[in-house]
Formats: sequence, structure tokens, C-alpha cells
Amino acid sequence: MGLGQLTNRLDMKANCSPGPWKANNITANHWTVEADSPHVKGKWQTVCDINGPWDAKNYKANALLIAAAPTMLSALQTALACLYNLQSEQRWDKEEGDHIEEAFDAIETINLAILKATS
Repeated sequence: MGLGQLTNRLDMKANCSPGPWKANNITANHWTVEADSPHVKGKWQTVCDINGPWDAKNYKANALLIAAAPTMLSALQTALACLYNLQSEQRWDKEEGDHIEEAFDAIETINLAILKATS
């Protein structure tokens, strides 16, 4: 995938409720993730409901991870923009080594995560 195709991902917006999201503990085995309602100021809407009879720690971890999604997407978009700037300013080149291969891999991984979140 070329740089131009990847750069277009920076402009993609997720079609989800805007952040921040919050995780709410209802009971030991029941969590919700909520977002500020884009429709009614001051109201929250449920993004997802996580519950069951098995693993309370797992439910909490899942709720916290999901609640962090808008923040993580924003951080990935910022990191990707920084990597593009370094690349476009030719501060590093794939042939020069010095962890450059890892940087290119990071660009692709971040791009895939953003694509997954915005498609």
C-alpha cells in the first residue's frame, strides 16, 4: 500500500458515538460502556452491555478496553501522522536500517487498526 493510500486514513472518521466513553460497573458480572449522547445534551447512551455468569475480571477488562476505544483511535491517528511526517521529511529511509523496518511495520499495523475502527 502506497503512502498516498495510507495518508487518506488520517482523514477517516469513525461513525461511532464521539468520546469519551465510560465503563460503568452495574454488578460484579455486569458492565456497560456509555457515551455522551450526540442527540440529547447531558445524557448518556449505552454503547454496549457486557454481562454473564462466568468471569467478572474478564467483563471489567473488556468494558475498560471498549471504553478506551475512542482515545486509542485518536492516539493511533496522531502517531500515524507523526510517522508520515518523519517519512515525508525523509528523516529515515527503509534501506538505512536502524529500526526503520519496525517503523514501517508500525505504520502498517496502525493503519490496519484505524481502518478496522473507521470502516
